[in-house]
Amino acid sequence: MGYSYWSDSAYQQRQSRRRQSKQSAFTYDKQVRDSGNVRVHPQMDPYCATRQSRDSVAHPESVAIAVIFDVTGSMGTVPRILQTKLGKLMRLLTERGYLAHPQVLFGAVGDAYTDSVPLQIGQFESGLEMDDDLSKIYLEGGGGGQVHESYEL
Repeated sequence: MGYSYWSDSAYQQRQSRRRQSKQSAFTYDKQVRDSGNVRVHPQMDPYCATRQSRDSVAHPESVAIAVIFDVTGSMGTVPRILQTKLGKLMRLLTERGYLAHPQVLFGAVGDAYTDSVPLQIGQFESGLEMDDDLSKIYLEGGGGGQVHESYEL
């Protein structure tokens, strides 16, 4: 929970392994679709854990950043695109000097009235754990047409 360090080389190796094996970064999404058992990943359940970004010896000036995706049908490709650009985001934040100690939380929001999983929230992370949290997002692709996304959740 925010105590590790970002390693661009480790992230690139992970991406390379995924490309070679033709494996999706969103493994939980595939698992849900294959099984038909639609529910929030236990580690992304907004009711199961407190989310916190804290200063530590590793990150004495941590800055919390929440990235919440709209996973309704019209926006479902956005999380996939950002996942492939996670390395660029972290390089931009750290190497360009914008933030020395970013702690990024990924989450997803859908439609509270028509989606089975309208809210998914990860944990603030500093290392590859943020990519792990991305892999736990269910890209529901629902939404109710005229019904609005549930940002108020």
